[in-house]
Amino acid sequence: MKSSNGYQPSIMESDVSFIDENSSKVYDNEYYCKEIYYPIYWLIKLLRLPIFTSKRNNLRSTLLNHFVTLITIGPIIAFFVYNIILTHNYQILSLHWAHSFVYNTLFINAILGVIMFNGIQKFNFYYTFIQKFKEYRKMDSHNRKTINFSLTPLLIKVALLWIVYISCAILTCIVNYQNYEKNEENKVNYKISKFFNKNTFFIDCIIIIFANILTLFFLTLYLCTYVAVQGESQNFSSQAKELLDNNCINARTNIISLSSRHTKLMDLISFVNGSLDSYTSIIIFHSILITIFSISISRNYSQAGIEGLDKLEVQLPILLCILIAIFILSPIANTHDNILKDKNTILFNLSIYHPYNAELHSTSSSMIQRIESALYTGRLVHLIPVNELIIPVVIISTIILTLLLGVVPN
Repeated sequence: MKSSNGYQPSIMESDVSFIDENSSKVYDNEYYCKEIYYPIYWLIKLLRLPIFTSKRNNLRSTLLNHFVTLITIGPIIAFFVYNIILTHNYQILSLHWAHSFVYNTLFINAILGVIMFNGIQKFNFYYTFIQKFKEYRKMDSHNRKTINFSLTPLLIKVALLWIVYISCAILTCIVNYQNYEKNEENKVNYKISKFFNKNTFFIDCIIIIFANILTLFFLTLYLCTYVAVQGESQNFSSQAKELLDNNCINARTNIISLSSRHTKLMDLISFVNGSLDSYTSIIIFHSILITIFSISISRNYSQAGIEGLDKLEVQLPILLCILIAIFILSPIANTHDNILKDKNTILFNLSIYHPYNAELHSTSSSMIQRIESALYTGRLVHLIPVNELIIPVVIISTIILTLLLGVVPN
């Protein structure tokens, strides 16, 4: 039967009962954890971290957590502090000051990673994230996928990060071991053993590699989380475009269901960005600084005719920091871009606003207001908004600062 407007209402996928052929499968927190954090799920199972179940912090668990934290980052903190003591008399922006700064910054990333990880664990971030993610996915009856991102690109990104990051640590150990006598003679103390002599330098190497692996673990957790959220924002934008633009007949009906999902999606994005913003901001800022100083050191080495592994040791961190910045910032920028696309999809859809309908106008206005007013944008060093323009801003800032620094003097 035709409706009063003279058309046959179309049937959406969301109007059809969904029959799950895998109904025996349990879509619990662990299942979503495995899907979202697939690249390091084996490590999560091994370490039993992070915790994806709700827990109450009692005195015993708090003390145990502090003890484990102290054991984990105690040697790294001691290593870092000793490095600061050894290099405190270096002239600022000199060659050895810049190189020791790069070394120390990598240690800071690991230390702050553990501290901030414990901070978000206190309010059950990962449990809450999985709960919010799961609740949102249940609302999406138009798309029954568990996740809305491809695992292959994510696996490639994670593999690249791990290979390059660990290679930086190994290369540093090899170069400093080969040049041990020369560094000892020239009193380049931050490159020699903090314990006794060359025979105990392997302990330093273990601490350096362990610090890098710690940072990698947190980076991968953050990357997987951001990619999962980006996938949902992309999926929502595609559906909104399809249901509101291409299916004008049901545009008015569809916006009602989209609005409730949009509330949950914005809540999810705001929660993730707000919770992970601090460490993300620090790691990106440190990546910018490492890139600037490493380029300057590399130019100094070029002028001095230093080649081979010595030069590669200062060049590889540049590649690492570029990968970190692009991989971490891309999903954040894409999520913001998708949010703006949703806004445009609603604003420029005539079927919503003509003929005028008070309920639909109010619903669409609330979605626009939510986008404009919600706090879902982090800030780099509390100044630069981490939005869809953040990558070009970071690139331009890095280039300008690198040119201003020039070549670090010996």
